[in-house]
Amino acid sequence: MISAILIIILFVFLSYVYGRGCLWLAQKGIHGAASDLSSPAWVTLLGWVVITTLASTLSLMMPLGAAAGGLVLAGALLILWFGRKTPGFFPQIKGEQTPILVWGGLILAGLGILENATHLSLNPDTGIYHAQAIRWIESYAAVPGLGNLHGRFAFNSSWLVLNALFSFSFLGLQSFHVIPAALVFITVWLFAGGLAGWLGGENTPANILKTGLLPLVFYVTGAEISSPGTDLPVILLAWILIAGWLEKGKGNDGLDVVLFSLSVFAITLKLSAAPLMIFAGLIFISNLNDPSRWWRWVSIGAVVLIPWLLRNVMYSGYPVYPVPGIPGLGFDWQIPQKEVIAEQRAVLAWGRLPRLDREEVLAMPLVQWLRMWYQDLTLNRRMILFAAAASPVLMVIEYLWSAGTKRKDQAAIRGMLPVTGLVYLGGIYWLLTAPDFRFGYGYLIILFALPLVYPLMVTANIQVGKVKIVPIFVSLGILAYQVLFLVQSFDQKTFSQRVWQPLPYRVLPTEPCEIQNGTILCAAEESWSECWYQPFPCIPKPNPRVEFRGDSLGDGFRKGD
Repeated sequence: MISAILIIILFVFLSYVYGRGCLWLAQKGIHGAASDLSSPAWVTLLGWVVITTLASTLSLMMPLGAAAGGLVLAGALLILWFGRKTPGFFPQIKGEQTPILVWGGLILAGLGILENATHLSLNPDTGIYHAQAIRWIESYAAVPGLGNLHGRFAFNSSWLVLNALFSFSFLGLQSFHVIPAALVFITVWLFAGGLAGWLGGENTPANILKTGLLPLVFYVTGAEISSPGTDLPVILLAWILIAGWLEKGKGNDGLDVVLFSLSVFAITLKLSAAPLMIFAGLIFISNLNDPSRWWRWVSIGAVVLIPWLLRNVMYSGYPVYPVPGIPGLGFDWQIPQKEVIAEQRAVLAWGRLPRLDREEVLAMPLVQWLRMWYQDLTLNRRMILFAAAASPVLMVIEYLWSAGTKRKDQAAIRGMLPVTGLVYLGGIYWLLTAPDFRFGYGYLIILFALPLVYPLMVTANIQVGKVKIVPIFVSLGILAYQVLFLVQSFDQKTFSQRVWQPLPYRVLPTEPCEIQNGTILCAAEESWSECWYQPFPCIPKPNPRVEFRGDSLGDGFRKGD
């Protein structure tokens, strides 16, 4: 746990410094871009994007080991040196103005995050390819044709790049996997600011939505905190973007920079996050009346996307993978087009009905597979789905009621209607592409939560004596849930093993398997296609058509005849 705390503190600190430096640069190009941001957590989230983009760039030239970490640290020190005298560079800590209920929630949340961050990683996808992908990034610069060795490596999530940068494997202890915990902490920090604002009388939709999302962070992602899986950052990023969109007002260029960067960044985490890029598009469109700003937004987008696109090309030969309609660039390591199509179809079929034959699933009419998909859902997932489906209707009813009663706060509910519509479209995109339920939490939970915001606004001013009981009651409920989450997730048996370090990745049996001109390792039959982190290099099953491109693993792979 001690090592996890140190890595989390380091990541949060570096992210804040890089975020503040990025805002300073943006201020030079976008007037007022470093203006008032309601929470330093927004600055830290921007730094998440900046550090990941920097790591992706470095990974094209070198393995993400000690040298790359040193460069990132040196950059942060330079920003600190030049920015130390800049007004507002360091956040103002106003602890005396933060309600004690919020401090209690943050402490309990921190303990819950730390407890779960040090558990054994159980995400099966981490065993199948996440951990091995991270080890490739730790060990080599971007490897040409790595996706030929195992198609999942070509998915190229920038989240895995960031995890490799902060794994500290070069210390020889283990490959640490606590960056998910750091992101959960930053998200909780941001949402706790909404709770503090609500308790302080700022009865806004953004504050109430953030408050409602606080316990849901742990309900949805609690089991994923110990794993560098790619679902957790996409879910949290969706919630962050929507809460930020409700928070932002006209003229808040600083928040626009953060939201635009996060929105573009979303697709580098996972292709299923593509709908989240709509927020960047809306910000760009809102600036069409000022042509002098166009190139600045385009520049931010290009800086974020270009390293990711180049890594895609290195791994697969395609700028985006697996999208069959996008042509490859003709490199000798390019994955054959028929395999790109097969990979894309496998993802689509698995998201619908994972236990059935791929071609059988894809041949089913929409109504048939959707009925079978629904029948496989648990009761609580069906309830979430129904609530999400009813969300727009409930929001319209709330708006009509507020308009009919001529309430002063009807503008607030009116402002939430477009957001609800955008999230609903994202939910439809999820349902029609790869509707594995965990892929859809980013949309479904928000649709579940949005209709609750206005009733909480309406009832927030109910007082008993001088106490507004609804915010207090909700806060106590959140605290109770945090206690329950901590108690249920506490693992006494392994606590002594986790005091200094998180539990390492599992080690499962492997066996040699041949490729065309050499031998690597494959998961043994009893390992269920899971390689985890070591031994290395390991793939789930043999791929005899693959061949080495050179004498070293770093020279890459291609498909032979």
